[in-house]
Amino acid sequence: MCFLTEIVVVNSCCDFLANQCRLLLSSCAYILMTELKRTALKGTRLARVYCQILREKLFNIGVVVLNNTRRIQFLLSSHHPYQQEFLIAAKRLEAT
Repeated sequence: MCFLTEIVVVNSCCDFLANQCRLLLSSCAYILMTELKRTALKGTRLARVYCQILREKLFNIGVVVLNNTRRIQFLLSSHHPYQQEFLIAAKRLEAT
Protein backbone atom coordinates (compact mmCIF):
# COMPACT_ATOMS: atom_id res chain seq x y z
CA MET A 1 0.00 0.00 0.00
CA CYS A 2 1.27 3.43 -0.86
CA PHE A 3 0.62 6.34 1.46
CA LEU A 4 0.66 9.96 0.36
CA THR A 5 2.63 10.93 3.46
CA GLU A 6 5.59 8.88 2.21
CA ILE A 7 5.93 11.03 -0.90
CA VAL A 8 5.06 14.47 0.44
CA VAL A 9 8.07 16.46 1.56
CA VAL A 10 6.91 18.66 4.39
CA ASN A 11 8.17 22.18 3.78
CA SER A 12 5.88 24.80 5.19
CA CYS A 13 5.65 28.05 3.32
CA CYS A 14 3.54 31.13 3.85
CA ASP A 15 2.71 31.43 0.17
CA PHE A 16 -0.54 29.70 -0.85
CA LEU A 17 0.57 29.06 -4.45
CA ALA A 18 3.81 27.41 -3.38
CA ASN A 19 1.93 25.04 -1.08
CA GLN A 20 -0.69 24.39 -3.75
CA CYS A 21 2.02 23.55 -6.30
CA ARG A 22 3.79 21.26 -3.83
CA LEU A 23 0.55 19.45 -3.06
CA LEU A 24 -0.23 19.05 -6.75
CA LEU A 25 3.21 17.60 -7.49
CA SER A 26 2.98 15.24 -4.52
CA SER A 27 -0.45 14.06 -5.65
CA CYS A 28 0.87 13.40 -9.16
CA ALA A 29 3.81 11.44 -7.73
CA TYR A 30 1.41 9.37 -5.62
CA ILE A 31 -0.76 8.56 -8.63
CA LEU A 32 2.27 7.63 -10.74
CA MET A 33 3.67 5.36 -8.03
CA THR A 34 0.38 3.54 -7.45
CA GLU A 35 -0.16 3.06 -11.19
CA LEU A 36 3.39 1.79 -11.56
CA LYS A 37 2.78 -0.73 -8.81
CA ARG A 38 -0.62 -1.71 -10.18
CA THR A 39 0.35 -2.20 -13.81
CA ALA A 40 4.09 -2.61 -14.31
CA LEU A 41 5.08 -4.39 -11.09
CA LYS A 42 2.12 -6.76 -10.85
CA GLY A 43 3.34 -10.23 -9.89
CA THR A 44 6.83 -9.16 -8.84
CA ARG A 45 8.31 -9.04 -5.36
CA LEU A 46 8.01 -5.23 -5.39
CA ALA A 47 4.27 -5.22 -6.07
CA ARG A 48 3.26 -4.80 -2.42
CA VAL A 49 6.00 -2.64 -0.93
CA TYR A 50 5.64 0.90 0.34
CA CYS A 51 6.44 3.81 -1.97
CA GLN A 52 9.56 4.75 -0.01
CA ILE A 53 10.99 1.25 -0.37
CA LEU A 54 10.05 1.18 -4.04
CA ARG A 55 11.86 4.46 -4.57
CA GLU A 56 14.95 3.20 -2.73
CA LYS A 57 15.08 -0.21 -4.40
CA LEU A 58 13.97 0.52 -7.95
CA PHE A 59 14.71 4.15 -8.75
CA ASN A 60 18.02 4.68 -6.94
CA ILE A 61 20.16 2.64 -9.29
CA GLY A 62 23.28 3.62 -11.15
CA VAL A 63 23.25 3.57 -14.92
CA VAL A 64 25.49 4.76 -17.71
CA VAL A 65 23.57 6.82 -20.26
CA LEU A 66 24.78 6.65 -23.85
CA ASN A 67 23.21 9.26 -26.09
CA ASN A 68 23.60 9.46 -29.85
CA THR A 69 21.48 10.99 -32.59
CA ARG A 70 19.12 8.03 -33.02
CA ARG A 71 18.62 6.54 -29.58
CA ILE A 72 19.38 6.70 -25.90
CA GLN A 73 20.82 3.63 -24.19
CA PHE A 74 20.80 2.88 -20.47
CA LEU A 75 23.50 0.45 -19.37
CA LEU A 76 22.44 -1.08 -16.06
CA SER A 77 24.79 -2.61 -13.57
CA SER A 78 24.91 -6.38 -13.88
CA HIS A 79 24.96 -6.75 -10.09
CA HIS A 80 21.84 -4.77 -9.17
CA PRO A 81 19.62 -6.99 -6.94
CA TYR A 82 16.37 -5.69 -8.47
CA GLN A 83 17.47 -5.71 -12.09
CA GLN A 84 14.83 -8.24 -13.15
CA GLU A 85 12.01 -6.20 -11.62
CA PHE A 86 13.31 -3.05 -13.30
CA LEU A 87 13.44 -4.76 -16.70
CA ILE A 88 9.96 -6.27 -16.26
CA ALA A 89 8.53 -2.88 -15.36
CA ALA A 90 10.30 -1.19 -18.28
CA LYS A 91 9.00 -3.76 -20.76
CA ARG A 92 5.46 -3.52 -19.43
CA LEU A 93 5.54 0.27 -19.57
CA GLU A 94 6.98 0.18 -23.08
CA ALA A 95 4.10 -2.03 -24.24
CA THR A 96 1.45 0.44 -23.09
